[in-house]
Amino acid sequence: MLVDPHYVNDHLSQFRSPASSPNVGTSTSTQPQGILDSLDPNNVDVFGDAEMNDTDEDDDEEVIESHDKAIKGSAPTSDFNEVAQVDPPRNKTIRVVEAEPEKYVVECKRKEQCSCLWRLRGVKDPTLSTFKIVRYNDPHASNCVGDIDSGDHKLLTSEFVCNALLDVIRVDPSLKIKTMVQLVKEKFDGFQITYKRAWLAKQKAIKLICGDWEGSYEQLPKYMQALKESNPGTVVEWRLLESTVPGTHVFQRVFWAFKPCIDGFRHCRPLITIDGTHLYGKYKGTLLIAMGTKLFPLAFAVVEGENNDSWSWFMACIRARVTDRKGLCVISDRHAGILAAMEEVESGWEEPNAYHKYCTRHLASNVNSKFKSVVIKNLFGKAATARQKKKFDYYINKIGDLNVEARRYLMEIPYSKWSIHHDGGFRFGVKTTNMSEVFNGVLKGARCLPITALVQMTFFRVNSYFATRRSWSKRRLEEGHELSEKAMKTIEANMEKATHHEVVAFDYDAIGLYQVRTVRGRRKAGKGGNSHTVNLLSKTCTCEKLRIYNLPCSHVLAVCRHRSLSHADFVDSFFMTAEYRRSYAKCSAPVPDPCHWSAYNGPTTMANPDLKRGPGRRSTRIRNEMDERPYRVKKACSVCRRPGHNKKTCPTLIGGVGSSG
Repeated sequence: MLVDPHYVNDHLSQFRSPASSPNVGTSTSTQPQGILDSLDPNNVDVFGDAEMNDTDEDDDEEVIESHDKAIKGSAPTSDFNEVAQVDPPRNKTIRVVEAEPEKYVVECKRKEQCSCLWRLRGVKDPTLSTFKIVRYNDPHASNCVGDIDSGDHKLLTSEFVCNALLDVIRVDPSLKIKTMVQLVKEKFDGFQITYKRAWLAKQKAIKLICGDWEGSYEQLPKYMQALKESNPGTVVEWRLLESTVPGTHVFQRVFWAFKPCIDGFRHCRPLITIDGTHLYGKYKGTLLIAMGTKLFPLAFAVVEGENNDSWSWFMACIRARVTDRKGLCVISDRHAGILAAMEEVESGWEEPNAYHKYCTRHLASNVNSKFKSVVIKNLFGKAATARQKKKFDYYINKIGDLNVEARRYLMEIPYSKWSIHHDGGFRFGVKTTNMSEVFNGVLKGARCLPITALVQMTFFRVNSYFATRRSWSKRRLEEGHELSEKAMKTIEANMEKATHHEVVAFDYDAIGLYQVRTVRGRRKAGKGGNSHTVNLLSKTCTCEKLRIYNLPCSHVLAVCRHRSLSHADFVDSFFMTAEYRRSYAKCSAPVPDPCHWSAYNGPTTMANPDLKRGPGRRSTRIRNEMDERPYRVKKACSVCRRPGHNKKTCPTLIGGVGSSG
């Protein structure tokens, strides 16, 4: 469940091997009848009489057992693990007559309609993990034709698919339903199950792996207690509702932050991005995430939904239990709940304690939705990322030339909330909430799991995330790299530009005032030919890159090269490899097995019945204009997968073959 999802791609073949027990679902295989080649039905008295018309129901059990022993001792037998190894013809269905630990009997499902006498009986070999064929009647009757022309198979039930793909889902709980359908098709000779059946199979697999949903809510407080005991300093906050049952509370919210994350954030830039994402499971809910720079996971919460109260509670938990740093920059979308939380008086999030900035990608989406113009949307993006005032004014005026209302709309939103040039350097050049959304993608598999399994996955994923970066930073220090890889690449690129700049000194000694004229060099046409002023004493450059990114721009590097100075003083300490390593220095301790947990004396927690999802297919997310595609996908029949008709009018369905769940 908690393994890297890429593991599936590398080891998928391991999950396609035959099962270790008899399984009727694979009876539709078309593999050659290798085992039957050595088994001659004429040499085995499969039913004990010449007419071969008796049934097990008519036999005396003691006679059958004695007959089995006689056959096992004298008749030729073959070992098998699956019925498919014995009778693989396609489009033949069978039914189980007897299924016991020591005995397995199947017969043709069309026995009554076609008088088909196909039958197979196997008994367990006590010394091996296989069954031995002791009775076998072959072939099927000549009029026993296939009735599975649609490509589906009734024996491929959701229970069977669940067991067949259990290991795959255990590795990757985010496995898509369409992928499950394709895996079944590849594994079972082209049979294609319905979307609904695959979805039911996945739900059953999740229940087998993680337990049922109601029990998960009851187990969550116990797991959180064990987590805090094994990792002192880990923060957990609850919001429960009263119930009519004494000693039982209804779950509403839970907040958690791991101790290594709390300690490591002190070595990150004072900036976080916050975002919420819907849960996909049996109960509705929203997962809230706070991320630091460098994709640093900081805090999590499961709440009933995004609203003013839930966001205010989440931000209050962060301020009270995770970080009290002053001047903290918070980047988010413009959800009403977030706006209310950030503007709440004496919450610790008002300026100058914190500075709220807007995600430019979400704001660009709002602009596009309101004015239905991709051109205006793109111009807004350029204005938002413009570092110099002249460029910002140019793009804003271009928007006004196209649509006066669009410009008025943007002017009503404070520039400092979304413009890189006007934000005062608090957002360090970070424009979007992509950091939170990237980690949402990492946890995508967790959002369809019961709540305790979701918390466990965040714990394991964060631990794996920290371990990887600890190892990476250690190796980078041993190799002698003082700066992070990203900072080094940026400085090297700026150094290459600096070799083409011309430096003129205006104040060599007092404040170090220089004019730097850019030359195009190897850059494309239209670049270069500008002049910028560098002040070494105040550490400023009129290009604004030094103030925004806290890394030396090409103009500062040109002056440093001209003066034979080191550029290290212009690099923010957060870009140092040693500081990066300190961010991930702390490690978590494993949570022991439940049998070793200390006694829990708190209230019993139950799921909120008001949040239970109703019947019907569930949408994974709310779609908006950012999900628009330039083409339409042609719909196909859910039975035969051919375009031009639907399930009700499918020509392959004769007599209405339904799907089994």
